[in-house]
Amino acid sequence: MNLPWGWIKQRPHFIAEELNKYFRVMVLYPFVIRGKTDLSKNETSLKRRYFYNLPPHLHFFLSRLINSLALIFQNGYILRKTDIIWLTHPCYFSFIKILIRKDQKIIYDVMDDFLEFPSIKKNKKNSRFVKLQEAALLNRADLVVCSADSLKLTLQSRHHLTKDIFIIKNAMHLYDQNARRIYANDEFDALHLSFKIATYIGAISQWFDFNSVLTVLDVYQDLVICLFGPKDADIPLHPRIKYFGIIKHEEVFDVMQKSDFLIMPFIVTELIKSVNPVKLYEYISSGKPVIAVRYKEIEEFQDYVYLYKNVQEFVNYLNKSVPKKSVKECIDFASKNTWEKRCEEIIMILLKFLTE
Repeated sequence: MNLPWGWIKQRPHFIAEELNKYFRVMVLYPFVIRGKTDLSKNETSLKRRYFYNLPPHLHFFLSRLINSLALIFQNGYILRKTDIIWLTHPCYFSFIKILIRKDQKIIYDVMDDFLEFPSIKKNKKNSRFVKLQEAALLNRADLVVCSADSLKLTLQSRHHLTKDIFIIKNAMHLYDQNARRIYANDEFDALHLSFKIATYIGAISQWFDFNSVLTVLDVYQDLVICLFGPKDADIPLHPRIKYFGIIKHEEVFDVMQKSDFLIMPFIVTELIKSVNPVKLYEYISSGKPVIAVRYKEIEEFQDYVYLYKNVQEFVNYLNKSVPKKSVKECIDFASKNTWEKRCEEIIMILLKFLTE
């Protein structure tokens, strides 16, 4: 996987844990120096090993050679003896392809449009390299699964694909009451005394629409915006924008319950257009009012989420005090969209795929 195990839990983490119920799974993930960001442990019994490597999108030959040698040296014996290699980033294919046996099955799980990430898009050589690796992996993969309809269409158009791509959308994990944890933070808990709380939980990067957030704060003097998650973008200095860093996934439900609104204020870039957001499934499960920017991929959520096209609609929806559906309906929605359910879909595909 292309994410550290201690990152905020995303699609690769959940799918690996679910597949571990049916297969013997070993997760290989990149090492990140703790201290650069406050990483969660994401405790699990899943077998996993980290590897050291340079950022996988670097196009320089020496970087590729170092990454390839590092992966081979650290985990070559695991890669050689496994039956199925499940990849979540095209560049890792270029580092390990020398090890891949002809009889090994390769599965590519496409979770994002990597060519649209700013760090890759701004550098033509990086972009060209990633595109070539994406094409090579799609061509070699025995099975391709994709997290969003729009992402599937993008890949088919970009690479003129004729092979099948299976849609396995994102989902959520339902913790029972005993597994949930209280989020204990005096500053966050005290906000209720003076403000309504609009909370965002997830990565904070260049696609986060701070301009709209600042407009909303100008209109509502009794509102505070609370942000949770890793960040690689500057957060504007504002007395009513509060950043609390990364929290454990087991604490997310408690944070949502303590909030008045749950928000997803994104700038709709080409990258965002291909995202089926995990956070919306989790938001809906809370039974709280949910407000998100409108784009085609998430229109399927419109019965449960207030979708806005512009900042004025965003402002207007903050007058809503109830969710679009009842708490029972939100819980029913969540129970039908769990990672357990998604993995059942994956297993059905794999059984057919492995017996052909």
